[in-house]
Amino acid sequence: MVHYRMTATLFVAPGLIQSPDTPDREYMTWDEVRAAASYGMEIGSHTLTHPHLAQLSYREIEYQLRESKRVLEEETGRTVQEFSWPYAFPEHRRRTVLNVETALRACGYRGGVTTKVGSARVQSDPFFWPRLPVNTYDDRGLFSIKLSGGYDWIGKVQSMKKCLVQFVISSRDDEQARKMTPTRG
Repeated sequence: MVHYRMTATLFVAPGLIQSPDTPDREYMTWDEVRAAASYGMEIGSHTLTHPHLAQLSYREIEYQLRESKRVLEEETGRTVQEFSWPYAFPEHRRRTVLNVETALRACGYRGGVTTKVGSARVQSDPFFWPRLPVNTYDDRGLFSIKLSGGYDWIGKVQSMKKCLVQFVISSRDDEQARKMTPTRG
């Protein structure tokens, strides 16, 4: 990327760097993170330990965001302003989304990206930008389609699937609750 004078944002979970808990995976070392920053890459937060944020309390979310930012800034000497959501973005869990946005603001973040597929627009929430997956299987044609917004329909399908799954889970929970409730006869 340096050769082409391009930059990127690398989202790092500092609690996983050189972690003895993950011997089967290769993560970046601090020297590699610092080298990337020295080449002009922005370093962003991916939480401290990559938890499922929807399963955490507000205090736990804020800790993950604050500590990740602090450690990354301490290790790189650079200001961390961006955040990337770990795992699937639970857009249907409004309380989680609100808790994360509140914590991001409290910790001094400027914005963030989700796992929701799509292109960011002027009206997009800067704390929950959608993003486009790009990989080595994308030829120039598909890459061009993604950049022009022709891939954004995937995000709508993704949202509908999440809503449908949530509805099915809620319906199943309601049915189980009805079966367990004694009836008067």
